[in-house]
Amino acid sequence: MGADEGGAAEVDVAAGAPAPAPAREAPGRAAAGPGVWSAVIRENRSAAALELEDARLVFALRVSERLEGGRAAILRPENRRRLMELSSRMGLEPFDASLVIAIVQDAARRGEAAEAEETKGRLSILRPGRAERAAESLLLPIAASVTLAVIILTVLIGWAVGI
Repeated sequence: MGADEGGAAEVDVAAGAPAPAPAREAPGRAAAGPGVWSAVIRENRSAAALELEDARLVFALRVSERLEGGRAAILRPENRRRLMELSSRMGLEPFDASLVIAIVQDAARRGEAAEAEETKGRLSILRPGRAERAAESLLLPIAASVTLAVIILTVLIGWAVGI
């Protein structure tokens, strides 16, 4: 008498224990089908891809240029300071810039380039640079330059007129 006839569970004769139930897929996956899930995975990967002008990737490339010692991936303190200043101008937070440096150093120690897909994947989890922060870092030098130009122009006009 099987499970279909009397309602009893199937028994593994060798072990004397009930046979495990067949594995079931998660309800969402079964309902959606495999094609839908692969499309979702592709979309997530493409959304996480870094563009060439992405501040995280550009900064990572700059970091890789400054590393010394091959696989030792040494970053001299003065180079780190310059890179941190650059990251600020690019709109990256200091914490995120430090993580980019760590990711690039780790990749170099494993023999990967900063442009490698695995490295880009790790960079994509960080917050992107804020364009408005990058613009803020340029605002003060531009304002100072315009102010200086107006002062010089005023002095030159006063000198030309003979005041």
